Amino acid sequence: MAANGNDCGYGITAQNFFAELGAGAQAPNAQAVAQARQKLHWGAFEFLLREANQEDSIEELWHGHRVRIVDGTKLNFPNYRDVRRHFAVPNTASGPGHFPQGWMVTLINSTSCQPVAMELGCYKNDSERDLMLKMIPYFKQNDIALLDRGLGGAKVYLDFIKHGIHFIHRAKTTGHSVAFYIQDFLASNKSSQIAFVPVRDDDGEEVFLWLRVVRGPLDSEGKRIIFVTSLLDEDLYSAASIRELYRRRWSIETLFGRVKNVLHIGKFHARSHNGIMQEIYAHLLVISLTALIEVQASCARGLDRNKAVPSFKAAAHVIRRHLAIVVGSRDLSHEEATQWATKMVEEAGRILWRKQTGRSFPRVSKQPISSWNLCKNRKLAGAGRPRRRRAA
Repeated sequence: MAANGNDCGYGITAQNFFAELGAGAQAPNAQAVAQARQKLHWGAFEFLLREANQEDSIEELWHGHRVRIVDGTKLNFPNYRDVRRHFAVPNTASGPGHFPQGWMVTLINSTSCQPVAMELGCYKNDSERDLMLKMIPYFKQNDIALLDRGLGGAKVYLDFIKHGIHFIHRAKTTGHSVAFYIQDFLASNKSSQIAFVPVRDDDGEEVFLWLRVVRGPLDSEGKRIIFVTSLLDEDLYSAASIRELYRRRWSIETLFGRVKNVLHIGKFHARSHNGIMQEIYAHLLVISLTALIEVQASCARGLDRNKAVPSFKAAAHVIRRHLAIVVGSRDLSHEEATQWATKMVEEAGRILWRKQTGRSFPRVSKQPISSWNLCKNRKLAGAGRPRRRRAA
């Protein structure tokens, strides 16, 4: 269902799956599939996601470090009783919302963009930062985590440093909560400097962290981007290389776009928390398998991934076409499995997406205009201004 973009329900998906195996007459009906799902714990899908990840064999190290990206996105869930026990319905200015909402915080590697781990929490009661810290066991020492603005802070820095994990965090530069050392750095003309930051640990004891602050480019709003990192050696990790590495963080935004707009994760079929977790992990598993096939196809064709990559949507359809045979064949030998994998890689490499460099598009908010917060007054004023027509 996930590989097919959630376009079909239980009955049609089961019929198609068994038909591809040559046993269409034995396909179970929708009710049987729904009942069978209730007996399967979502942890099975989490296990499959871990098994699918092959970053140790394909990950490209950066100065000897493995680079991982973590961020969160908001999901709406079906409004059923069991789902509401885990995810609250948010309150809005006009009253209660229509659907329960949650955070899906995901950890991916930066080379193949395969999902490594996921934490799901209530949008009202959990924070992206707390959910991210639950995934610290999935890091190894000397890994580098790329963090967006809402995921940092002195306490987060301390937790990462305690576990031997490096980080590059895009710090907040506006608002009342801007750290004092960020304010001092903004007032200077330096491109990089070391900061001495106090923070209280879990026991209430004050400790001090040595951090490095790096000046970045201007964002789309004309504001300076500032990075905070634990990579202190300026000779080994230049300011330019840190800025360039942080560009990889956009890969997780691409992943969220694919899981929402290509695989349509929002079309949940389940009515329980267990089913919701199954479907989310199933979507991440499809993303992981597709990303793996995409990377292998790039290597097979000798592609420069900065210029062209296999089409993700086409690779996802390759996964869907062969899923029944690969999963449903219990007696598949190692040689036959290798042949099927080679065939899938070859098919995925036939359709390419060529990157067009130099093009820049501003990020457009699809939320109601009342919820905009960046340059709100200017946007409100511009929204009511009539457009000028060109003279004939």
